[in-house]
This record gives sequence, C-alpha cells and structure tokens, in this order.
Amino acid sequence: MVDLERRRVWSRQGRRLDARFPELLSPAEVGAVLDGEIVAVRGGRLEFGALQQSPQRRREEGVTVVLWAFDLLSFEGRSLRSLPYRQRRAELADWITTAGDGTVQLMPATPSRSGALEWLGPAWAEVGVQGVVAKPFAGTYRRGTASGWLKIRSRATTEAAVLGIARTGAVVLVLGRPGPDGALRPAGVSAPLAAPVAAELRPQLHAAGAQRWLPGALPGQDPVLYAPVEPVVVEVLADAAVDHGRWRHPVRVVRSRPDLHPGDLPPLE
Repeated sequence: MVDLERRRVWSRQGRRLDARFPELLSPAEVGAVLDGEIVAVRGGRLEFGALQQSPQRRREEGVTVVLWAFDLLSFEGRSLRSLPYRQRRAELADWITTAGDGTVQLMPATPSRSGALEWLGPAWAEVGVQGVVAKPFAGTYRRGTASGWLKIRSRATTEAAVLGIARTGAVVLVLGRPGPDGALRPAGVSAPLAAPVAAELRPQLHAAGAQRWLPGALPGQDPVLYAPVEPVVVEVLADAAVDHGRWRHPVRVVRSRPDLHPGDLPPLE
C-alpha cells in the first residue's frame, strides 16, 4: 500500500518500506492511498530479486521500480473503501491518466475468461508474470482475505532432478537442474509430498553422502538442511516465479520419471 500524501509505503504485513522504495514517493502533494504490487523491471522482464537490492544498486544496474496499481482507497481526503470496486477502479484510471508520472501504472483488467487465460499463458510467464487476481466488481474494499479476491497462479509441468531429502516439519525434496556448466545444482524445494508420490519415490532414492545446507535463494529465505541422494528425475508442477536459476516458491511433485536421465534436463531460466 502506498500513501502518496504522507510519503509512506507499507507491505502486506504492515511493515514500512519507504526507505527501500523512494522511487515510488513523488515530491508532489498528492492525496491518494493506493493498493497494488511493487515490481522491478530489467530489460522488459520482471525481477523479484531486484526488489531486495538497495535503491542505489537498482539505479546503477538500470532497474526500474513501479507500482502496479489495482485499487484506489482514498483520494484528496475522501475514503473510497465503501464504493464498489468498479467505481474505485474507474477513479484510479482517471487519476493515473490525467496526473500519473510513470511510477504508478494501472494494471490491466478483463471480464473475459479467455482474456484472463491468455495472461496465464507461457508468453506472459516468460517475462515473469506469475498469474492473475480475480476481484468482484461490485465488492467494497476489505483488508486481507475478507475482500474475496482470488490469486490464480500460472503453473506448468516440467521436470527436475531430486538432489536430496529435507525435513522441515514434513518430508520435502531438494530439486535441481543443470547449471551453465551442465552440472546439477539446486533449483528449489518441493511442497510436502503426497502419500502416493512418496511411496512411488521411496525405493528409488539412495543416500549419497553427508547432510548439507541449501542456502536461501533470496535475502530473508531460510537455509534448508537436507540429505543428498543419487539424482533421479521427477515431474513437477511449478509456477512462473524463477529468480537466479531457482524456483521462488515450492513446487508440487507429480510423479516419478524413470524414463528420463538427469543429464537430459535443460537449465532453469
């Protein structure tokens, strides 16, 4: 959430982010409170990892930070929260069109199912779009899950090599893909395994050395202790969020792929 009048930025959890994203705080006295998502863009692609960098480093590396706005909560001292989303969005679009400076961009919307499915397609995933959010046009604004908004992620099946087994309260797998040199390297972790998948994989996994740590892919992510195994290939269902050769979110293991060799896998880009 961004309050342009008071020059404040909040995360979904209520943390102040003003110092991390000064790009979003216009010096103009604009009385608007916006709800949206902060994104970093480099070379036409979204880069979640760049949001963890300092403002100075982003400037040096040519990274642009913008707010993809999808709601206007108040404007010039007038609360809009009780208005239907259709009306709030219309006022947001009007304000951005007449007074926007490029740091706030209106997210596209469509009532068409086919249009939304197009945004979930591979072409959008390649530039880092993870999915879509569905909102009731007649709904008033409420915080959190009470708003009735649904996030629908763009997911696709692919393959990965099992590199190890970790226990983080449940059994999960450390998964890998080849790096630039062709050697397998960690590419993420799985969600807890479904019982049938765990039973299918158990006879195929053989220990391969002492336990080791998988560092977090991004700042703030916890390392994972895992027991290495001889690599085998599995099919996974993953979303479009990939940073620095790692899946940002846990992926779901669908089934074993004994017909494939780890050397057959492509790098994760």
